[in-house]
Amino acid sequence: MINPVLEKGDRVILIHMPGETSVKPLMGGVVTHVSVVYGDKQYSVDWDNGSKLSLISGIDMWDKEESFNKKRRKRIDESDRFK
Repeated sequence: MINPVLEKGDRVILIHMPGETSVKPLMGGVVTHVSVVYGDKQYSVDWDNGSKLSLISGIDMWDKEESFNKKRRKRIDESDRFK
């Protein structure tokens, strides 16, 4: 599921953040704060590269790291069946 609800302390993987170059897709980070700004959930994240950009629901795309890794392993397992 893309853009699951996050809580403080969750590990997150960035899928897409329009116009942003300091945090690349597939980078991970930790949610440090959750708030609502003008009706959108905003998640403050300490990214693994040291950046401190927030994710904004309705604009950015992310997944929880655990869920993302499970999906990745499943795709790898499925592709191994066809070798």
